[in-house]
Amino acid sequence: MNTWLLEAQIALLFFAILIPLLLAPWINRQYRSYGRLAGWPAFISAATALYVCALVAFTMFPLPDETPTFCVDRARRDYWQTTPFESLNDVSAVFEQSGLAATLTSPVLLQVVFNVIFFVPLGFFLAHRWRRGILFSTLMGLLVSLAIESTQGTGVWGIYACPYRLADVDDLMTNTLGATLGWVLGRLLTPLLPDARPDPVTDLEPPGLPRRILAVGLDLLTFALVVLGVAVVVNYFRGALEGESPAAIEWQAAQFGVVQAVAIVVLFVLIPGLRRDRAGPGLASVDCMVVSNATGLPAGRLALAVRAAVRYGPIPVVGPVWLAFGLVDLGCATIRSDNRTVVDVVSGTRIITLRRFRYDEGAEEEPALTARS
Repeated sequence: MNTWLLEAQIALLFFAILIPLLLAPWINRQYRSYGRLAGWPAFISAATALYVCALVAFTMFPLPDETPTFCVDRARRDYWQTTPFESLNDVSAVFEQSGLAATLTSPVLLQVVFNVIFFVPLGFFLAHRWRRGILFSTLMGLLVSLAIESTQGTGVWGIYACPYRLADVDDLMTNTLGATLGWVLGRLLTPLLPDARPDPVTDLEPPGLPRRILAVGLDLLTFALVVLGVAVVVNYFRGALEGESPAAIEWQAAQFGVVQAVAIVVLFVLIPGLRRDRAGPGLASVDCMVVSNATGLPAGRLALAVRAAVRYGPIPVVGPVWLAFGLVDLGCATIRSDNRTVVDVVSGTRIITLRRFRYDEGAEEEPALTARS
């Protein structure tokens, strides 16, 4: 049970790492495909990502220490259980020896039940989100389980000198059964659940406040990852030469401020200036762009510098206090008829969707709706 809890924690850690890496591209795909970010499809996609992380965690972790005696008294054949229904024999043996109550809570039975339950989400997602048939879902459950058992039985494909987990043919059967049951559950619940594939919309209206907040949030996430990444690299090469003296700590704080300022210029001025949509990481993710309020053309680079200085420039100086200004800035869009924020007004710009810009350019004669995928 403790091992299962550890693997669950590892899965959540993988998921936390996966979010920054995949969140922005996934959000961008949602807006490009559907013109909006719908709640239930977003939940299903996030649940799918978490499930994939769990598959990896429960397949490979916890990793053992490969000591000189790691493979003593181990043989690869000892880690391949090839007798079908051997786990049921183990359950039967526990029942005969200890009775029903002990069997229901025994590790051997719980392992069988867990193997079935663990693959139910796979079949459910294939039925509900991707509308796959039962044969495809069952075969996919078999193939995924075969990949897992092969990874375990080969010591992660030879990375370890000998296996550290058991490859069990019964796991192959119970996992496949779980995928099939998950498909049945998906087919039964799909009529009762919201559609996992939202109907597309034209996306020509000015982006609303939630979309603008999401863009700023993605900007801050990217900014934080870049700054922390650079700080880790700098500290690694710098080592501990400065020690922990007050002068060293003050110098580190100054360096951190410089890194923040450079990241702001690169992420929100230089890179957007090279893009036709003039978008930073957040706006690009939500499929929006920055245009001149006067001409409707892509904003000038000076306007981008003003936007970056007003919106993100205070961060290296005031830090978290900046959030108060950010809320006031975005809230301004809710009371203005043109949906512009303080930053938009000061820089002479406004935010529109990419579909709006292409439609105004004549690149699209009429709003195009992307088919479901």
